[in-house]
Amino acid sequence: MREKVAKKWDVDVDRGPGWVFVRLHQAHDERAGAPALAENLREIMQRHMSKRIVVELDQLALMRSSLIGQLLLLSKRVRGEGGLLRLAGLSEQNQQVLSQCQLKGRLGVYPNRSEAVLGASTD
Repeated sequence: MREKVAKKWDVDVDRGPGWVFVRLHQAHDERAGAPALAENLREIMQRHMSKRIVVELDQLALMRSSLIGQLLLLSKRVRGEGGLLRLAGLSEQNQQVLSQCQLKGRLGVYPNRSEAVLGASTD
């Protein structure tokens, strides 16, 4: 099911046993920020009564600092509530962006949805 969140993003939402899967699609100007994205994704989790989320980023060309900040905020909030956030499908370039920011280990990064659910180590 496709939803619009945070004014600049479309998301595909899917539900699995114990998990919510959200695939981000940039809806408008790719230079625009990601205000309120973390809160919108938490609301999706609450609607689906799940404390575990996989954010699929395979549709994004380049992660901007505003998106990274929102993912860090979401991670902090989800962990604070006893939940899990995992990222899946990052391009090689976006993995390098996280590595350069020294965040790859802080945000669980996995090649795909299945490995994110299993928590299979990628390093």
